[in-house]
Amino acid sequence: MKYALIVAVIVMIALSIVVVTIWNSAQGTCTVVKEVRNTEAGRKAVLFLVQAHATVADSYQVSVVDATTSIRDGDRGNAFVVDGDHGRTVLDSTAIDLRWHGADTLRIVYDRRLRTFAMNTTVDGVAVVYEKK
Repeated sequence: MKYALIVAVIVMIALSIVVVTIWNSAQGTCTVVKEVRNTEAGRKAVLFLVQAHATVADSYQVSVVDATTSIRDGDRGNAFVVDGDHGRTVLDSTAIDLRWHGADTLRIVYDRRLRTFAMNTTVDGVAVVYEKK
């Protein structure tokens, strides 16, 4: 009985490690493509690539953050999220442009062929406007 309990604990620990490893890999690796600071330099818009490996398609995401904030693996865009729609269009950094208009308005110009998942119009007091090209 004692031996079975020890084996069960070891199996549970091993399964926990597997689940955590899968969860972490599913969060994706983030690579910053460009950062654009607003006129007051207190905030920035960050365009980053999320590479989710085999589980999910790569995506470009935009977050509006404090100027001192860094994007880390597992982060998600709080303003804009797109992908290449299963290869229907090329997913590259020229497909998205970020432009500040004053301190509190961000314009995101993007390739109309990208598949969008999130287009938030306000992020933490910043108005976000979108333009298809």
